[in-house]
Amino acid sequence: MGISIIDNFNVNATKPIDARYGPYDSVTTALSSLDEATQRFRGLVVLLTGSAYLTSSAPTEYWFQNGVTDGDLVIKPGGSGGGTPINATGSGLNNTGGDINTITVKDFTNDVTVTFDAGNLTFLFGVPQAPSPTLNISGFITNRFNKVTDNYTVAGNLGLNGYTLVSASLFETTAGSEGVRATTDTDSSLSISPTTTGSRSYRLEVTSSNPADDQLDFKVVTDSENLAKSNPTAPTIAFTPDVQLGTTNTFGGTNEIELGATGSIDFTPTLGNANSWVYATGTLATNIASPRTVVFDATADILISASADYSSSGVDGSDNFPALNPSNFAAARPVSSTTTFEKVRSLRYGTSANASFTYNQLLDIEAWDSSLGGTIGTIDKGRNTQVEINNTTINITWTGLLYQYVIYDASLPDLTSFEVAGNNYIGAFESPVTVGGYKIWRTTNKLYAAPGGLTQQYKLIF
Repeated sequence: MGISIIDNFNVNATKPIDARYGPYDSVTTALSSLDEATQRFRGLVVLLTGSAYLTSSAPTEYWFQNGVTDGDLVIKPGGSGGGTPINATGSGLNNTGGDINTITVKDFTNDVTVTFDAGNLTFLFGVPQAPSPTLNISGFITNRFNKVTDNYTVAGNLGLNGYTLVSASLFETTAGSEGVRATTDTDSSLSISPTTTGSRSYRLEVTSSNPADDQLDFKVVTDSENLAKSNPTAPTIAFTPDVQLGTTNTFGGTNEIELGATGSIDFTPTLGNANSWVYATGTLATNIASPRTVVFDATADILISASADYSSSGVDGSDNFPALNPSNFAAARPVSSTTTFEKVRSLRYGTSANASFTYNQLLDIEAWDSSLGGTIGTIDKGRNTQVEINNTTINITWTGLLYQYVIYDASLPDLTSFEVAGNNYIGAFESPVTVGGYKIWRTTNKLYAAPGGLTQQYKLIF
């Protein structure tokens, strides 16, 4: 037990009364001088005066804070050396590490900033990157009418990049719905999940400070989504033509009908994709009735298209304002592309005792074309342009004494050669004449072929 003393000590020595206090030149010396079993106790204070333990020339007090082992000897709080020591560790050190006595900053690139504020020592290496906030609207459905609600997410990433946040605010900027939707002065992001109608727009404002010089930085980013309702698609039409010589699609032409042909064209329209519009029952129609009769002497092309009427969805179109229909929105009546059945005058050739032909005789394709029972020759259906006819080889076969004929559309230029084995026999033909839109070449004289028949081949050259 302790010894009772009823008066203080009067010590005439320039050293502490307890030799265990030291001074010592290092922690290592102090630990080796104090026996753990007989001299140490929890709370024992020692004084370190070595150069590594001096702060502004003042020594540092250590104490056995939590026990008597070597590891329990630490800087005494409030002592001349400050509080708990800071220990340097890490693989980047050039030695085994230990308590930090002095911090020296060697900045060879002039990009290190050191600040000390209210006990906080801050080292800033490099130049801080300015904030780069982002704003993104996700899950927004654009394909809808403007009164249909939609739930989506608006997410703002403040992107501080090391700057210190002062405040951030998320605003809605949609006309008629402007206002603050979220704020923060601590978080790194802002997010909302609104349910709205129509197109929407938002703005994110971020105010932050540069940790190097406390200069304020203000950034604004925006994002918006606009409705883009898809329209109903146009009807399609299926055609079933039944026309003499057919509706040729040869030599680059499409749906060509030989002038003089008879027959009909059946067609059936089919609705396109409504795309959430409401079809007005009974409005699917074509511009002309089906079937369409093909008249032999009608020169006009036959044009066929289909249309249908739609309205915006909802009761009386109320899913949109204003309600949409063909009276105020043209796309609510989609019209198909027009299919054209073109009347043409194709190349024809053959032989006849007739010295000429009238227009009506030329229209009588049944008398002309052998595939229809005719006796004159061939109608090369669909071959009706200069490009299609030029350099075409034809074969004219006949028996008896007959004229040879080559006939095509009068809008085309004159031929320059009826080539036979490299020779031009155009001299055998009279200058062409025009009859009812046909250009007619006829041999000057009738040519004779024995009863066995004869075939004459020509290459036609413009």
